[in-house]
Amino acid sequence: MKRGFLTILLFFLIGSAWFTGSWNTEKPVEPRPTIETFRPMIHFGRTRFVLSSETRPWKEVGLLSNSMIISPEPTLIEVTYSRKGETTWQSIVANASHLPLPDQDGITEVKLSLHYPNQAAPMESRFIVAPCRDVQFQVNKISFAPGELVMIRAEYLEIGQLLTASGSWFDSDPQWFHHDGIALLLYPIPSSTQEGNYQLTLTAQNEQSINIPITVTPRNFVMQPLIVDPDVNATTRTDNSYEEFHAMLMESRTVTESLPLFEGSFQLPLDGRMTTEYGQGRTINGVPSGSRHSGYDLAAPTGTDISATQKGKVRFAGEMILTGNTIIIEHGIGIFSQYYHMDDLSVETGELVQQGEIIGTVGSTGFSTGPHLHFCIYVNGAYVDPAVFLEGSTFEWFQLLPQ
Repeated sequence: MKRGFLTILLFFLIGSAWFTGSWNTEKPVEPRPTIETFRPMIHFGRTRFVLSSETRPWKEVGLLSNSMIISPEPTLIEVTYSRKGETTWQSIVANASHLPLPDQDGITEVKLSLHYPNQAAPMESRFIVAPCRDVQFQVNKISFAPGELVMIRAEYLEIGQLLTASGSWFDSDPQWFHHDGIALLLYPIPSSTQEGNYQLTLTAQNEQSINIPITVTPRNFVMQPLIVDPDVNATTRTDNSYEEFHAMLMESRTVTESLPLFEGSFQLPLDGRMTTEYGQGRTINGVPSGSRHSGYDLAAPTGTDISATQKGKVRFAGEMILTGNTIIIEHGIGIFSQYYHMDDLSVETGELVQQGEIIGTVGSTGFSTGPHLHFCIYVNGAYVDPAVFLEGSTFEWFQLLPQ
């Protein structure tokens, strides 16, 4: 009887313990999906692949021509392009939208940061694209007057890829200026260019040339009679004076700056009276000079301050038989400003001057009929109308270069 009672008690205790344990035991919580185990799928047209933070696959750049669809759909998609460790583009995009083609050729890393409600942190995934496009050329316009500049921009250049340009209006060997996959060329239209239709041929190494029609419109230049003291004429316009002058130009106008030194439009060096304009022909004591005027003659009293037209490096400051006290300033990308017939010089060769800085004073040295400044701008083999650089539109074109 006692043994039976103990057996019943034992079963009762075991049953109570089981029932109590079942009632109080919490159900195990399933772990949240982690960033490492959660694998969204990305679709570009018919191509799809799993996104992962562990790999960085190479993908054809043509994929970007299709809309990007990510499933399951994130609540937020951040996209970052980087090149050589530097961010080149970053944006928040919508699902099923197109990603832009990288703005430069070469390797670009595309990083996707995907935000999901159940994720403690955004999932990051990367892939690589490497665009390789033909060189593309842009020209500022196709109709010009004598004295203007054809400005040409080339982009998507490979490292070391050579460029050539040839304008049928001017036999020149113009210099391209390269920076980070972009190149700029300033091709002058000299004052002597006749009106008509011409052709600009642009060629990138290992690619097909393109031809761009260029129209040069007429421009009337007034002849100017000039009376010069015979002694001044005889002593300043000689074979020796021209040889000295051209030797100085050859040395001083060697390009050293491949990017613009300036950050805005140019300005006139002084507020003087215009006595001779760009491109005018001249007779000297009744004899045709055989050339057109290379810039502006600005008359002002002797001693009037002359300022630098724009920031640049002084490449020459000294006396010439032909042009008297002379200064040449390099402004980068093949642009040089020149100042003749000065009285005093306030700068020396090698100095860096700022726009508006005083560089000397008005005089009447060299081949001159009275106190004035001869001011001209030389680009890639020819003198151009200074007005080109006094306009804001020209500076806007230079801003296309990366700084």
